[in-house]
Amino acid sequence: MTPIDYPFRKPKFPVIGIIDDWLVSAPSEALFQRRVAKIGLNRNAKYSIVDSIGEDWEFYAEGMYVVPTMRRKWSKKKIIQTYNQSRNCAQIGVTYSEKSLSSKRLEVVVGDIVELIERTQ
Repeated sequence: MTPIDYPFRKPKFPVIGIIDDWLVSAPSEALFQRRVAKIGLNRNAKYSIVDSIGEDWEFYAEGMYVVPTMRRKWSKKKIIQTYNQSRNCAQIGVTYSEKSLSSKRLEVVVGDIVELIERTQ
């Protein structure tokens, strides 16, 4: 198993990775490594990752490395919509409400969604 490299800096765990229509969550670097190793990744693809503080990252399967992007941070609404449109959500049949977002911190939303994704992994 090739270790995942973080050339510049590491994301703030937990992270949510978007692999096709599925979401992969990982509360730690070690668990992210194990979960990615189990997935049949397209070696020429890059995958989006959002970390616990909403930063946008890309995972390059060919070189097995994760780098931050220059794109804006993810909003709570975008993270929730990504989960609600995922196959994980369809599998367990539990959506995450987009209401009352102003009263929730982004880290809480990410943590809640990580817990939901954990049910499908």
